[in-house]
Amino acid sequence: MWEESRDYNKAIDRYLEITEAMFSPEHLEEIWNNCFNITMKFAKDRVQDVVTVLGQRLLKINKFDSAAEIFEAVGLFEKAIEAFCQDQKWDRAFECA
Repeated sequence: MWEESRDYNKAIDRYLEITEAMFSPEHLEEIWNNCFNITMKFAKDRVQDVVTVLGQRLLKINKFDSAAEIFEAVGLFEKAIEAFCQDQKWDRAFECA
């Protein structure tokens, strides 16, 4: 609803209220990636804070690749490398380094 009315900050806030107790890891990954995409497009001033929260949440539900990709997208390369390593994606970790 908030996305449709173009109130992206409220949409982001609502996405961030969603926890691992509410959905399966696969749905959470999709929901949180959508939150990241909205933030990157419409709320660049919130990117660092949102990525910090989402990245940790994705790591917690073992979605290492998604976490690594959002860390990498905003220049948090050390965190991205750690996440790629946890996912045993050595080539990606090396490229990121």
